[in-house]
Amino acid sequence: MSEPNNFALVPRPPGAVEKAQPGARRILASMVSDVLAIAPVENAGDFYLKAVAYQDGCGVVQDHAEAARWFCKAAELGHAFAQFMLGECYANGQGVPQDYTQAARWYRRAAEQSIKMGLWKLGDCYANGQGVPQDYTQAVHWFRKAAEQGNVSGQWKLGDCYANGQGVPQDYTQAVRWYRQAAEQGNAVGQWSLGECYANGQGVPQGYTEAVYWYRLAAEQGDVAGQSMLGDCYASGQGLPLNYAQAAHWYRKAAEQGSRLAQWELGRCYEKGKGVPKDVTAAWMWFKLAAEQNSALAKNDLAVLSALLSPAELIESQRLYAEHSKRKHL
Repeated sequence: MSEPNNFALVPRPPGAVEKAQPGARRILASMVSDVLAIAPVENAGDFYLKAVAYQDGCGVVQDHAEAARWFCKAAELGHAFAQFMLGECYANGQGVPQDYTQAARWYRRAAEQSIKMGLWKLGDCYANGQGVPQDYTQAVHWFRKAAEQGNVSGQWKLGDCYANGQGVPQDYTQAVRWYRQAAEQGNAVGQWSLGECYANGQGVPQGYTEAVYWYRLAAEQGDVAGQSMLGDCYASGQGLPLNYAQAAHWYRKAAEQGSRLAQWELGRCYEKGKGVPKDVTAAWMWFKLAAEQNSALAKNDLAVLSALLSPAELIESQRLYAEHSKRKHL
């Protein structure tokens, strides 16, 4: 029997190979080739490394079906991270038919070995009723296990459960506690969620300056909700000086990522000339994009504006919309 490959036992998120520097990637490819050359492959660690190689196309042609097959072999021998990765394969239909029941099964196996991502993913299965009956009490159970191990997703999801009274009595103080733990680790969802608590005075004294602080941290990470909320603060002058140009700036960032609320708000900026030069054709375009995502506010404003535009303005609006849609799909 071959010696266990300790490198293979180190949990590594999918795609990490792609982020490696070229020199490190060459070394890793060489290590993969050495393992793949071993005949026969006989232990869970080597099975896992072989799965990773096929998943990332490192030393072999990328093949998700082969990756899933080798993750399965490693998982059945008890390799905890392979169990989690096999759950991911089933959840995403990558290399195997999508099957939430199998995903939940393998997340559970990983969770029972205290793999943090397996813990919160199993919690998600219970929260969403995917592969298991929906059960918020069970969701809280698994989110808490992940959260107490320092997992940021488990922390903000547990915060959501307390904020919404799902699986536990509603308790904003506890929601703030868990949002803060995620936020202080740099998690964007935890940051803007904590910002919302400050903005609304839920679990903490109301404080717009603090809300802006957390919204900005999320926004600067590219988080859509954080960007839109920071835009709202600039537009209303809550927590900082009123600044329509900055409001439009942050609405645009969120709008370009597909936020229907930010698209509607940016359309209003163009319609009124607040923070941007007045441009009814640009306003029409942003209202149209938001309306396509079923924004009732945008649908109403689009109908009103369409009735006011000249034929030439309507043609120009439609051209802008077509160009934007084309760029989005490139």
